[in-house]
Amino acid sequence: MLVPFIRFLMWKVLILCLIVGFATGYAVSSRADTDASIDVAYTVRIDQGQQQLKVSAVFQNIQTEKLLIGFSNSFIWSKYAGTNLADRISELNVTPEKVNIYPNSLDDDLDLYSLVLNGQKGFTLSYVLTTAKIPYDVHFTALTPSTLHIPGLDFFVKAFKSRQEVAIDNTGLSLFGNYTIRIENLPLGWEIVSSYPQIDEQTVVIDDRWGGEILLSAGLYQKTEFTIGDATIVIAFDKQLALNHEEYYQTIEDVFQHYYSIYRHIPESEILVVINRDPSVYQGASRSIGGQVKRQNVINSVGWGRHINQNLLKGKLLGHLAHEIHHIWLSHGFDLKENWYWFQEGFTEYISEKSLLGLGLVSREYFEKEIAARYKQYDALSIKSVTTLVEASLKEKPDSDEIALIYGKGMLVAYLIDKRLQSQGKSIEILLSDFYRKYALQKTPVGNQEIISHINSYLGDHTFTKTHVLGTDSINSTSLSLGWKYYWWIAEYYLPPLSFPYNILVAIVVVLSALLLIGLLIRFIRIKKLESAS
Repeated sequence: MLVPFIRFLMWKVLILCLIVGFATGYAVSSRADTDASIDVAYTVRIDQGQQQLKVSAVFQNIQTEKLLIGFSNSFIWSKYAGTNLADRISELNVTPEKVNIYPNSLDDDLDLYSLVLNGQKGFTLSYVLTTAKIPYDVHFTALTPSTLHIPGLDFFVKAFKSRQEVAIDNTGLSLFGNYTIRIENLPLGWEIVSSYPQIDEQTVVIDDRWGGEILLSAGLYQKTEFTIGDATIVIAFDKQLALNHEEYYQTIEDVFQHYYSIYRHIPESEILVVINRDPSVYQGASRSIGGQVKRQNVINSVGWGRHINQNLLKGKLLGHLAHEIHHIWLSHGFDLKENWYWFQEGFTEYISEKSLLGLGLVSREYFEKEIAARYKQYDALSIKSVTTLVEASLKEKPDSDEIALIYGKGMLVAYLIDKRLQSQGKSIEILLSDFYRKYALQKTPVGNQEIISHINSYLGDHTFTKTHVLGTDSINSTSLSLGWKYYWWIAEYYLPPLSFPYNILVAIVVVLSALLLIGLLIRFIRIKKLESAS
């Protein structure tokens, strides 16, 4: 009796194992198909003589039969790198098919191609960027005699399994988990700087942290490092910049410490700030960093024309850096329910300038001029009486006027709120600190209504936000309390870019000269008329 029972039990166990094995295999197969991933390794070879970057991307371990590859449809790809994907792929016997993606997708700036892989697990994608042909902007790839700058948005491809992924993806990595970038043919003395981990002197691992807007820079850098809270901050200056690096190191650290004193927390552990010399003889002071960087990285491009006013340069450069550094806290540390650009950009514009004033890095006059400049920009907008700050912010891709409203009116609203709070013995710093603890640290979902309610609770009244944030009531210049100086600063915009009193003297000479020429011309015409009449 025992033997048949054992046999019966063995058959039961065997059948159970087969069922479990099949289920496990099916689950693994389903998971592999659902959580498809790709191993990608980029190699970028620098050719400074030709001003080219020769890129080879090796795709391996592809776990899906159909792959969607997205190229940025910015002018870089379409004009300078080409868009014929079939000519750029090797080891893959398929023809890429252009795919229309869903309208209003977060990635509708992509040119999307479908590849049916027929069981193939890998291929190589190659392309060349001639950087000398690309009009410079910090958002795009640039190669200078002393630096290489590679942003993630316009340099690397994205990979997706389905069109639905394209519609919902905003990580920029999609099917990529981690991938490597190797920079070859680095000029003598150059080094790679990145907040991502480095395998060796030439290779960086891009991990799956939030945000596809990675920054990778290489070049001749002078660096310093400091800590704040649990974070390590690296400041890298292009050695070709004729600036007092030590002075800037200290001021940038002061800005970080000031923000840390407000929020008492830092959401990032590795932060990189890169300051490059502009590739062209740029006559302005400093190019805005813009939204190209998120959380881990900050980059700024500095003008180097011979006529640049060094005081103006310092104010603009520190203003741009202070703005982008503040974004480390606001708004990338929050669980966003919707866009609230008016708050994250407008309040950041204001608090960055106020911070520089409080640290003694800019003068009161410089600070008030920045307020006046924003009012001038805002007052000229045709949409100021028809579009609210919230309406402009909720746009997925605001146009230029809506962006100007978000930054300009947003900054003025923050300034006026701060004035009201100070009259009550409070400040905008306390408001922001409390807001950060309540929503960022607690990971409480937050949208425009929560922000407005928070502001109202500090003001003790909802009238201001109702009229200026949710409404279109105009802000008048008298409410800024800048007095007669405001009108003088507005007049200064139309005078020659010289210090007082030379700007007025030159303007007077130009006007008198013009009047003299007009008088001489009128006299000449009269003489000719008299001669013809006689």
